Amino acid sequence: MALAKMDGPALSGIVRQWQGAGLSANTIRIYLANISHLYNIARKEWGMTDLVNPVELVRRPRLSQGRDRRLVGDEEARLLAACSDTNPELADIVTFAIETAMRQGEILGLE
Repeated sequence: MALAKMDGPALSGIVRQWQGAGLSANTIRIYLANISHLYNIARKEWGMTDLVNPVELVRRPRLSQGRDRRLVGDEEARLLAACSDTNPELADIVTFAIETAMRQGEILGLE
């Protein structure tokens, strides 16, 4: 579809398709941000000053609340026992993760 022909209702339909396909709210928000950036570049750098950014006319999906998960009861002991049975080094890594609250990517990025 041509940039000038995209409007709010058309983009809303695309967002509903994405939601129906199971895309997460954050993924859809990222797609919309990229489309908005495209329209801003077209207006500012390509001289298409009459373009209306349809993303401004579309409601973005709400992000989920997120998780706040804590280990309760004997979960920590059972988790560490299972890790030790699998690989003793894994138990050390999990203990480090629990104590520092670091995520997997942060731990793997350590040097």
